[in-house]
Amino acid sequence: MVSPEEVRAAYRWILGRQPESEDVVLYHTLETNSVEELRSSFLSSSEFRRLPRAEAPPRPQFRPLDWPRMNVETNASPVQLSAMMAHVEENWRRLGLSDPHWSVVTNEAFRASNIIHTEPLFYESGRSNTEAICRTAERCGVDLAAFAECMELGCGVGRLTIWLSELFERVVAVDISTTHLALARKAITAFKRRNVDLIHLDSFDALGEIPQFDIFVSIIVLQHNPPPLILAMLNTILKKLRPGGVAYFQVPTYWLNYNFQINDYLTNASPTRGIEMHLLPQYKLFDLLKENACRVLEYREDGWTGIDDMISNSVFVQKEARL
Repeated sequence: MVSPEEVRAAYRWILGRQPESEDVVLYHTLETNSVEELRSSFLSSSEFRRLPRAEAPPRPQFRPLDWPRMNVETNASPVQLSAMMAHVEENWRRLGLSDPHWSVVTNEAFRASNIIHTEPLFYESGRSNTEAICRTAERCGVDLAAFAECMELGCGVGRLTIWLSELFERVVAVDISTTHLALARKAITAFKRRNVDLIHLDSFDALGEIPQFDIFVSIIVLQHNPPPLILAMLNTILKKLRPGGVAYFQVPTYWLNYNFQINDYLTNASPTRGIEMHLLPQYKLFDLLKENACRVLEYREDGWTGIDDMISNSVFVQKEARL
């Protein structure tokens, strides 16, 4: 196999762009036997042959500016929010029993039948996420060394948690699935991390009881919750972020032809529907950030969903310090 960084380098230097998702990075990592083979496959690819004189990257493909309005309900009652949370919890508990690692990173290499061979690569893949957080902070002039306590929403089986624990003195890692948390606990033990607290998010009370923290992190998690849950969880979390603290999180904000009605969702909710994909409309997110005195430092479109007609954003904000 080649390393994930060698794959990213091939994208940058041969195709002149970043890889579209971590899934393609993992695919090339697992399917390529050497750097020579990697180089050969990129140089013989149809994308490389289409480059003008094989030397300039193609122009970026922007999403159309005339996509229509979505109809998305986000204001749910406490009873409705509890029902949604119970549904999401049961769904992920089942995924944790059948295919826990694949449910976190949907690459066939991480299916339950393969994970015994690919588990080291699975956990190694989380390192690049913390590197992205660090580079983002650097670009914005933020010193992460100034922050001690980190809260991670949706830790899953600990893929990112083990690397966050190297950056911060304390990590509170939260997840809605007990089956995922059990594997996260094993990973934390295996990596000898002693500064991580695992919390089962079985209610909003559990989220509300978490002490304040300096930095909030969440990647490929919010998108699996219905819009009212995304809004409510982010609101609670940002209120607990200390003044001067920062948040780095990923959330989709648009999906062509997506609509969400609370009553319809609750009527049809089934724990066997698999991995759900949802979003929070961008203007709702901006309203939420303003209400919680959070200043946007960087706001980037990303490829985390892998869906062409969906817009996902990686967001870096800082909460205003008290005067």
